[in-house]
Amino acid sequence: TKTQKLLVIDDFLYVYLNGNFIAEHGRSNNGGQVNANITYNLLQGTNIIEFLLCNTGGPAQMLLMGDIVDNDTVKFA
Repeated sequence: TKTQKLLVIDDFLYVYLNGNFIAEHGRSNNGGQVNANITYNLLQGTNIIEFLLCNTGGPAQMLLMGDIVDNDTVKFA
C-alpha cells in the first residue's frame, strides 16, 4: 500500500488503479487547494495508475506529492 498527498487540483481528478476507479477529487473553494490522501493498494508485479484530469475552462492541473515506486521500472505514457 502506498499513499500520496494531493495538494492542488483544478478542476477535477479521477484516479484508476489497474482499470478500477479508486478516487475522485474536485476543486475546493480555496484556490484549488485540496490536501487529501490518495491510497493505492498495489499488487505484486506491474500496476497501472491512471490520472484523468478535467477542467471546465483552460488547462487542468494537479500537484501530487509522495513516492509510489520502490526501485522498479516506471513508464509514463
